[in-house]
Amino acid sequence: MVSVPVSDWILTSLLREYDSEEHSRPFKGHSGRITSIEYSPDNRFIATGGSDGTVRLWDPQTGEQVRLLTTNHPVLSLTFCRSNRCLSAICGVQDVDRARVFVWNVEKQPDDEITPIETEYESMGMGLEAAHAVSFSSDGGLLAILTPIELAVQDTESGKLVARVLVSSKMDDLVSFVAFSSDDQHVVYAYHGENSTLEMRSFGLDSKQETGVLSRVPASEPLCCFPTGNILAGRALAGGIQIWSLVTGEATQGPLRGHVDQTSSMCFSPDGSWLIDSSKARTICVWDTSSGTLVAGPLRHDRLQGAIRAVACSPSKDRVACVEGENDVVIWDIQDNEVVLSSWQNPADERRLVLHRSNHVPINAIQWLPNGRQFISSAPSDDYIRTWDAQTGKQVGELLFHGGSIISLSGDGRLLAIGSTRELGTIVLVDAKTGREHAPPLMGVDSQTRRLQFAPDSSTLAVVLQQSGGLHLVRDVLDSRKIILVPNSGAVLDIDFSPDGKHLAYVNERSRSVRVCDTHTLEVVFEREVQMSGNALVSFSPDGRHLLGTGGTNDVNVWDVTTSREILNVHKEKTSVLAAASSPDGRTFIVSWVNVGPSVPTAETGMFDATSGESVWRMLDTENVTAIAFSPAGERIAISFRDGPIKVVEASTGDVILSGGVENPLFDQDEDVHPEGRGAHLSDVDMESILNASPFQLSSSVEIEQLADACDA
Repeated sequence: MVSVPVSDWILTSLLREYDSEEHSRPFKGHSGRITSIEYSPDNRFIATGGSDGTVRLWDPQTGEQVRLLTTNHPVLSLTFCRSNRCLSAICGVQDVDRARVFVWNVEKQPDDEITPIETEYESMGMGLEAAHAVSFSSDGGLLAILTPIELAVQDTESGKLVARVLVSSKMDDLVSFVAFSSDDQHVVYAYHGENSTLEMRSFGLDSKQETGVLSRVPASEPLCCFPTGNILAGRALAGGIQIWSLVTGEATQGPLRGHVDQTSSMCFSPDGSWLIDSSKARTICVWDTSSGTLVAGPLRHDRLQGAIRAVACSPSKDRVACVEGENDVVIWDIQDNEVVLSSWQNPADERRLVLHRSNHVPINAIQWLPNGRQFISSAPSDDYIRTWDAQTGKQVGELLFHGGSIISLSGDGRLLAIGSTRELGTIVLVDAKTGREHAPPLMGVDSQTRRLQFAPDSSTLAVVLQQSGGLHLVRDVLDSRKIILVPNSGAVLDIDFSPDGKHLAYVNERSRSVRVCDTHTLEVVFEREVQMSGNALVSFSPDGRHLLGTGGTNDVNVWDVTTSREILNVHKEKTSVLAAASSPDGRTFIVSWVNVGPSVPTAETGMFDATSGESVWRMLDTENVTAIAFSPAGERIAISFRDGPIKVVEASTGDVILSGGVENPLFDQDEDVHPEGRGAHLSDVDMESILNASPFQLSSSVEIEQLADACDA
C-alpha cells in the first residue's frame, strides 16, 4: 500500500476533455493530483488513484489506460490484494465527516461492468490529510480500514463489519499505517508516542481485544510494512530511513542515507528483499533489506521537477513506478538506471526538450565573475547553478547540483563553494576551471546551508548552517580545512568579510544585534543592537571602515566600525528590507524594501549616497527582490526577483539594461535558447571556466562528476 497526503482534496474537479495529443500520452487521464500508485501482483496493471475521484488501471508496458473506476470522491489510498482478485481504495467524502471504501473485483474482462462493494466509516472532514489507509489480509478475505479516528476490519466480499478495533476522538493520534500480521490473526497499527517515537500496537481478531504495544520505534512517517514478514521501514529521526523488527522494535538496518533530503515515500518489493524510497530532492534509492547496501540510485532525471509523491515496485523487480509532480507517472528500469516510460511530453527525447529556467524559482545568491561580463546564480529550489552573459542576458552555462544550492565564488574566481539547501546535504568545494571537486566535502551530511562567503584571500570560508544557525570558519580550505565555530555566534542570518579579510560582520538573531569579530582571534570588536524583522543584512564598505547593516525592518544604518558611531540612517516607515549592498567604490549603497502596511504591497529599490543618505534614484516593482550584486567595477547591478526574473540595471541611473519576464524575456529562457539544448553549446563559450560550460552534473551527496574529463570528451 502506498499513499500520500492530499492537500487539495476538496478541490475535486469534473473530468475534462483533453486534446488528442495530451490524451494519447502514457498514463494521461487524471484531471487532478495522483495520490497513490500500485502494481498488481501479477504485473497486469498499474493502478493510480487521484483527487479527481477516479481510479485508473494502466498497461505497465505501454501506459495505455485499460479500465476506469469512478468513486466521485478524492482517492486517498489504494491497495491490491495478493491474490490479484481485488483492488480497494479509500476516499474522502466532501463536507461530511465520512470516508468511503470501495472494493472492486478486477479479474473481470475490461468490457465487463464492475460493481464495487461500498462501505463508509467515521472520519474528520477536513482531516483528510491525516491518516487514511487500507490493507488486505494475505488471503484477501479481510480488509483493514484506517481513518484519522477509526480502525475497522470488514469482510472483503460482503463488506460486512468484522471488528471495530478502535474509535478515537483525537485525529492526530493515529499514524497513516495499517497492516495484518503474517498469520492474519492480528491487525497492526501505530500511534504517535512520546519522545518522537511511534508505538506499534496489535489487535487480536479472535480475542477482539488489543494485545498491547508490540514495540516502540524512533521513526516518523512515511511508514511501510512488508506484508508477510514482520519488518517495518520508516523515516529515521536522524535522517535517512531505517528498518526495524515489528515485534521487537530493534533496528535491523540503517539509517540508510542516499538522498540530500528527507524521504517522501517508500515501499517494499513484493518479495521483501528491496526497500525503495524517494526523497523531497526528487531522487529514488533502492536498498537491499538484508545487507543495507544500495542496489540502485540515487536515480535522478533532468526532467524531474516536481516532488515524488509515491513509489511502487514491479513484481519482477525490474521496474519502479513513481508519481512526480501533480499527475505525471514515470517508470524506471532498475538495471539500466533510466526512464523507460513516462507521461512527459515526447519522452523519447527528454534531454532535447528539457528547459530548466530561472523564472518562478527565487534566486538566493548572485556572484559576478572577475571579468565583469558574466555572473552566476543559485536558488534553493533549483537543481542548477546558472551562468548568465551580462551583455546579452543569455544563459551560457549551468551546473547540475541536485536539490538546490547556495554558492560563493572566491575573489580570484578559482574556487566555487556549493552548499546544499536540503536537510541532509553537504558543502563541497569545486575548482572552477577544471570542474573537479577538492574532495572530500568541506562539511558532510546534515550540512544544510544558509550562507556561504569566501574571505578575500580565498583561503577561508565562512559557513552558516540552516538548522543551528551557527557560524563556522573553514580555514585553509585547500589543505588542513580546520573548522572553527565562532563562539556565542548564536543564530546567524547574514555575513560579510571586510575587504582586507581581518574582520567578519554577522547578524545575530538571538542577541538581536550586528557584530564584527576579528577573524584571527574571533573577539567581538563591534556590536550594535537592531530591530529584528524580515531580512537582516550586513555589507562592508570598500575601505572596511563603514558597515551597512539592518535588522530587516524600517531602518538601514551605516556605522563607523572603528568608532562604533552611527553615521547614517535611512528610514522608511512600515517596510521590510529585502536586500542591500554597498557599491565597490563606497560612494553609494542600494536597498530594496517591501511595503508591509495595510495598503497593497509594493516593492521599491533605491540607490543612496553613502555620505548624505540622499536618494540617487529609485524604481518601483510588483515583485520582491531576492538578491542584489554589483559588478566588479560597480557600473552595473544584477537584481533577482521572487518569481525568478533577473534585471541588470545601470548603477548610476537605475535604468534597466536587460530584463527578464514580460518586458524583455532574455533571462526567461525558452526552447529556442540553443538548438542543442539548455544554454549555449560547448563550442560557443570560454572553456577556461567550468561555469561557462554546457550542463554537467555535481552530486550534492555522494559523488562529484569529473567535469574536466567530460569537457575533453
